[in-house]
Amino acid sequence: MVNISIHQLLNLYCFKGIKLDGCNIIGYTAWSLMDNFEWPRGFSEKFGLYHVNFTDPKRARTPKASARYYKQLVQENGFSPGYTGEGGRGIAPTHEHGIYYDTFPEDFVWSTATAAYQVEGAWDVDGKGRW
Repeated sequence: MVNISIHQLLNLYCFKGIKLDGCNIIGYTAWSLMDNFEWPRGFSEKFGLYHVNFTDPKRARTPKASARYYKQLVQENGFSPGYTGEGGRGIAPTHEHGIYYDTFPEDFVWSTATAAYQVEGAWDVDGKGRW
């Protein structure tokens, strides 16, 4: 299950790669925006930033704490000390190997990915799902 600590750790490694090792890391994509269908586990794994209620015909979505964390990380473009929002970064990285709270490069790209067509049923719209 992907949660705040996983996103924090992955972004910390990206951050350290850029700041300590001079790696050309241009962005981070959080998978997945919404809970969705995962092979071979179906809808049983819920690791999206947004919970999808699959029993509701409208597929209601509710932001998880990880969505609030990721939103804050993107808005601040990096790590700030302390907890500054609901579901925010109560687990901000501490000083480690010369890394203090800091920001990513200005042109760093933040994104999310999803397979919403699997949730919405659009995979079969206009025959797209047919061979």
